[in-house]
Parts: sequence; structure tokens; C-alpha cells
Amino acid sequence: MTKSLAARSEVDRRFTWDSESVFPDGTGWERGVEEILSRLPDLEEFKGHLGESPDALADWFDANERAHRLMAKLMVYSTMSY
Repeated sequence: MTKSLAARSEVDRRFTWDSESVFPDGTGWERGVEEILSRLPDLEEFKGHLGESPDALADWFDANERAHRLMAKLMVYSTMSY
């Protein structure tokens, strides 16, 4: 006996992931993608400078962590929405 899954639009909202808890809608997700893309040049500026000082390394860790957190949020929303 083969069963197929219902489309997300056919499933009662009570039984779906609450993607709105991550981003209110697809537009919020798109703004997040734009923000990640705009941060890439900032991360590139650290290339070749991480060993210059402890502050430079700490600044990179901070910038990298912020970018990774937003990327994780984007991935969670995408997965939940799928």
C-alpha cells in the first residue's frame, strides 16, 4: 500500500511548522538573503589580516558568527516552509 503526502497547503496549519516564528513571510526571508549577500564583502576584508592583532581576530569571529546565525535562520525558514 503506497501513501502519498499531502501538499503543505492541504494540511491543517496546526500540523505544520510555524515558519512565521522565524520570518513573518517570504519577503522577510528575502531581506535576510540580501543582508547575507551584503555582508560577504565585509568578511572578505578580513582575509590576510586575522593574525595582525587579537582585536582583528575577535572582530572576524564576531562578524562570522553574526553571518552564520542569519544563514542558519534562513535555512530553518526554508526547511520549515518546504
